[in-house]
Amino acid sequence: MAELQFNSAEVEPQASFDPIPKNWYQLMIEEVELKPTATGTGSYLSLRLRVNEGEFANRVVFDMITYSNPNQQAVDIGHRKLSQLCRAVGIVELTSTDLLENRIVMGKVGIKIDKTGQYDDRNDIKEYKNASEATTAVGSTQGASQATSQKQTATAGAGAGAAAGATSGKTDEPAPWEE
Repeated sequence: MAELQFNSAEVEPQASFDPIPKNWYQLMIEEVELKPTATGTGSYLSLRLRVNEGEFANRVVFDMITYSNPNQQAVDIGHRKLSQLCRAVGIVELTSTDLLENRIVMGKVGIKIDKTGQYDDRNDIKEYKNASEATTAVGSTQGASQATSQKQTATAGAGAGAAAGATSGKTDEPAPWEE
């Protein structure tokens, strides 16, 4: 027998993992990782997003966006979704997964039903759009364009392989899709 020191009155019980209802939610992008597919023939972006407000505040939802794959149609679908996400947060040229983290975006959350019955239903993100704070990283005191401009200046001497940054670096010019 093991002795324990635990008081359940001091700890909130575990929240439900049931999917949240389909709807648009303001989401914080907490983590983005590029992962290999199970077969090893492609890769995808794995996103962990947290609901920022409302009844489901602090619930976590996940998204997977195909980045590379032998199936060109899968790549095209994934790249369109990635483009939608980048545009929603004001990123023109994505050079690192870190550029997506700690940003706020509106996400259209859906429910993916496992037709085999092997897995529980789960949430997925159907669509992304801009939220009013989406172009500024949370905790930042400057706009994303200004921060990127400073990052570009800092990395300018790093050679041709240096990251180009998240935006054009010019705060007074619209992004290419806004022209």
